[in-house]
Amino acid sequence: MKYPVRQQEGSRLVYYGEANDERYWDTYWLEHLSRQWYTRYEKGSLLFFGGIFRKYLPKPGRILEAGCGLGQMVMALRYHGYDCEGVEWAENTVQAVQRLYPDLPVRTGDITSLEQPDGWYDACVSLGVVEHRQDGPEPYLAEAYRLLSPEGILLVSVPYFSPLRQRRVWKGCALAPSAGEAFSYYAFTTPEMEAILERMGFEVLEILPYDIYLGLKEELPGLKMLFDLPHMSFAVNTLLRGWRWGRRQMSHMVMFACRKKAGMPGAFQAQGRQP
Repeated sequence: MKYPVRQQEGSRLVYYGEANDERYWDTYWLEHLSRQWYTRYEKGSLLFFGGIFRKYLPKPGRILEAGCGLGQMVMALRYHGYDCEGVEWAENTVQAVQRLYPDLPVRTGDITSLEQPDGWYDACVSLGVVEHRQDGPEPYLAEAYRLLSPEGILLVSVPYFSPLRQRRVWKGCALAPSAGEAFSYYAFTTPEMEAILERMGFEVLEILPYDIYLGLKEELPGLKMLFDLPHMSFAVNTLLRGWRWGRRQMSHMVMFACRKKAGMPGAFQAQGRQP
């Protein structure tokens, strides 16, 4: 197995490959689009997020999924009675979803600059989105701050520069980019991402690393053949989810549950706004 093209830059791990433009995301998402793919979300599957969603998302209350992809989490949350809508910037993807599910509230938009007034939403969910901006995630977070009501909730996840990944990079298990390979995304340590969120006006309430399965597959390729055996994926995933130490050390992603703090004009200034 070839390791991803990546290198450590400061405290972040930087991945390179194909540019993550609108065409990339349309291609990526439309490969998955089918009614069969939505089956578990139609039945309310929240994947890794059931516990943290139930703990922090308000009911009633307006919820935005910022960068909703195919809208599967919007669908699952609405199944559970949450008032959730989604915004995605890949226009062809949104149009395809709307043709398949015309009643699903997803629309095209730029999640760094939406039309809703200040304080419109009570919670914002963003799963694996803000890491894709090479200049940093601050504009996404500034807009989330503006859109959230006082003490509104932000649930944001990013790729995790875990202790396991740090050790693997230190041992040379990384490939530097070559000519023609574009920036793809960052992986963050928890201290750095927590500091960014605090600076942008959010109080971090809980940190939840998740998806040990994918973290191990990427970092320990000798396990990939075992994990890919028929029926192994579900069994291994089920076992790994309950391993708390493993989640902290080896997960692929990390979620931050945050509350909007009052009186943080710096968050707006990052977007060229005034509160």
